Amino acid sequence: MSITIKDLASQLGLSPSTVSRALNNNKNINQATIRKVQKLAKELNYKKNNWASALRTKKTKMIGVIVPSLKNPFFAHTISGIQEVANEKGYRVMICQSNESVELETHQLNTLVASGAEGILISISGETESYEAISELEESGIPVVFFDRAFKSVKANQVEADDYGAGFKATQHLLSLGCRNIAHLAGPENLRNCLNRKEGYLQALKQFKVPVREELIIEVSLESDEFEDEVIKKLLEISPKVDGVFAVSDPIAVQSILHLKKQGVKVPEQIKVVGFGNDSVGEVVEPNLTTVTQNPYDMGIEAVKLLMDIVDNAGFSKSVKQIFVDAELIVRDSTIN
Repeated sequence: MSITIKDLASQLGLSPSTVSRALNNNKNINQATIRKVQKLAKELNYKKNNWASALRTKKTKMIGVIVPSLKNPFFAHTISGIQEVANEKGYRVMICQSNESVELETHQLNTLVASGAEGILISISGETESYEAISELEESGIPVVFFDRAFKSVKANQVEADDYGAGFKATQHLLSLGCRNIAHLAGPENLRNCLNRKEGYLQALKQFKVPVREELIIEVSLESDEFEDEVIKKLLEISPKVDGVFAVSDPIAVQSILHLKKQGVKVPEQIKVVGFGNDSVGEVVEPNLTTVTQNPYDMGIEAVKLLMDIVDNAGFSKSVKQIFVDAELIVRDSTIN
């Protein structure tokens, strides 16, 4: 049976409230009493009941995180940044995976609220188009901060990469190497980051005075397991032939390289490929993948700091904050002959 504050108080001949204050190093309790209480607590292996404390203070010291996929190393790095700051501030982190499902995502939001989350960090699923569920949370007093993925038409507290600038850099890199028929394997347009990458791609073509060819823009699933060989076959059938590919993510870019090689196409000699995300799989595929890094660890740190600011201030800031993390181009063998 676990040791309680009442047990400690009984053995020491003190009141439970005095013991509680001593365990929390209250400045109104003398040091001799604090040392005596904490010594006995250690000897008896007393463990603080966080949930009981939460019921008294209405503070759980827990935040929730929802990501689309834990298979994606980007989110693993982001969570590392989140946990570092949360741990420093004494918060626990409850992590959920939506598997790109809006239904599962909604269920997880409800679960986090029921578990007492004081705030939620979320990178929305590829299926999520309605802001309603999250809006209801915020109206009930639970702050939400978006990271990496957010709604394209909703102004909210969020931390994201400079996806527009990164899409421009990736396409500009291909154009500078002589590519003029660049395909863009795009993500769902309901996601702001995917849309911004596409807009950056379009702006680079415009700046280089290269006509936009709508048939070269193909929307694909963000789940690389669902990437089909037919996408590459379609690109190879287009005339004039594609000479560059900018993919919305590294897993999609890697699948593109594998399918191109299956069709006998040499990368980068015939088609150059750029991904997005600096996924470790990009360094394993042959040739190594040129990519854009979003600095996910830094994104996680900035996202949880923003959420903590709101939680610690017991409410919402009057002004919505949007924080951008720099994205950088990493050039590897998939674009350099």
